[in-house]
Amino acid sequence: MQQHPRFPVILLSLLFLPLIFSDAEDATSAGGWVPIKNVTELYVTDIAEFAVHEYNSQLKRNLWLEKVIRGETQLVDDGENYRLVLKTNDGPVWSARTSTTYQAVVFVNGKWEPSFKNLTSFYPFLG
Repeated sequence: MQQHPRFPVILLSLLFLPLIFSDAEDATSAGGWVPIKNVTELYVTDIAEFAVHEYNSQLKRNLWLEKVIRGETQLVDDGENYRLVLKTNDGPVWSARTSTTYQAVVFVNGKWEPSFKNLTSFYPFLG
């Protein structure tokens, strides 16, 4: 019986096909955003406070953090991104205040002591 010349290629393809697809699945999930289970954790609040402080410094504003509504993390090459939805107020405690919701993205490199943080974006959250 004569063997078809493409038989070894087909056989090898069938053997390695599961490996190829398993790597593709990992590549799509790597770098994806993962919800933060408990946004009241101290490290999340610290990152949110940092974001508000940096925003205030850059734009000469006087926002203060009321609470973190929700958040997600994303692993990147040098650290982790935090995408947080924040409820803020912009007035002194004794006067009428305006509550505004923002979305902030902060990059954190936890390899350094203390951790390096960088505010990547901070803009009104529209939904």
